[in-house]
Amino acid sequence: VRARIAASSLNYTKTKPGELDGSYFPLDNNKKARAVSSIFSRHLPGDEKTYEGTNPCHALTPLGHAIGCPEPIGRYLNQADKRQGECEPFSDTCHLVYSGHNFVGAEMHWLPVLYLQKWWRSLQTNSTDNPDDFITPLWNKLLPHHTWCDANGTSRSIDAKDYKRDYQECSIPLQHEVDTKALITLNVQLSNNDTQVITSWSPLYASLPVLRVTVMRDPFSWLVSKYFWHLKPEDIENNSTCDEIEKAVERHLGNARSHKVLMDNSGPAWINRMSLGHIMYLCGEDCIVRYAAGTATLQDLELQAEGNLRQSFAVVGLLEEVDIFYEMLTARVQYMNTSLNPHVRGAKHTTGDSPENVRCKARFQDKAFQAKLLELSPELRALNRLYQVAKEVNRFQRKELQECSSKTV
Repeated sequence: VRARIAASSLNYTKTKPGELDGSYFPLDNNKKARAVSSIFSRHLPGDEKTYEGTNPCHALTPLGHAIGCPEPIGRYLNQADKRQGECEPFSDTCHLVYSGHNFVGAEMHWLPVLYLQKWWRSLQTNSTDNPDDFITPLWNKLLPHHTWCDANGTSRSIDAKDYKRDYQECSIPLQHEVDTKALITLNVQLSNNDTQVITSWSPLYASLPVLRVTVMRDPFSWLVSKYFWHLKPEDIENNSTCDEIEKAVERHLGNARSHKVLMDNSGPAWINRMSLGHIMYLCGEDCIVRYAAGTATLQDLELQAEGNLRQSFAVVGLLEEVDIFYEMLTARVQYMNTSLNPHVRGAKHTTGDSPENVRCKARFQDKAFQAKLLELSPELRALNRLYQVAKEVNRFQRKELQECSSKTV
């Protein structure tokens, strides 16, 4: 999908992934946007290795993530050749078409500070005199020559090494400060009470002026693919199979509350873990922290993920109808034309068609087997409900775009 999105630009001449060329997306006022892929870190509470690289963050709120765990400045500078100056860290604009394995809301870490400040001001009903707004002064901490770390009086980190070195002394206290003030500010604004309990940040994510798109896959088909992708030699040696229900849905997960998104192996409780991880991607990075801390339940995660699907995505596609997804992109996003460069296709991420793979695919499409898994795994039940929401949103968006198209003819 990311290859087709990148190829929906003008002057596209790439012959391999990661190659630089002069391709761009035409914006208004002769501005240009660039396609980039996985150039910004993930910010997670665990120390797991990820494709984009991982920086720690234990903030409980999206604003705590943005101010307390900003992308190190060096990450922008190291990627300058790929971005070609389209998203500077202290700008008020960001002309990027970003693809990655990141969670909903990950852009809070790397969107330019002036861009975020402008967005935040737009949410304030009276930004010049709002006694309940404790966040506005904190954005200045992200600006150059301003103090981000109160402990040592330094500005935000240059690289990941500095960020991790100063994490406990600098980032953790700031996360706590921002989280506390965000809960006070947004409870007053969003719910007009001071209980300091927000179960879903999806309205905040939806208010951010970005266009998000995603493609959802039938969870049972996705699970089989994930199982074989992460199947380890020792699993094969132990004669592990995809349909060992007792192993796949072991309930020890319920007591673990891990800070890690444990989706990288096909060991015990793999269906529960992978389903929960998928939900986390739709929910947001704050969800991992809140769930591990016990301040969010599985129901809370599903609620926020559903809100994000309904409110935060300009296009929700379905993998089994991926060509329709591309048509929706062209219809929704003015500067994108997915009919360009139709020969460009991304590398296949396939787990093969071994006899066992074929057997498992058929097994996981069996309705009785699906019902048994759904009965035993609350995480899979939640993920399956979210997939039904995705289909509902997809159908609504398709109808909306078709009606808009007919009106403009």
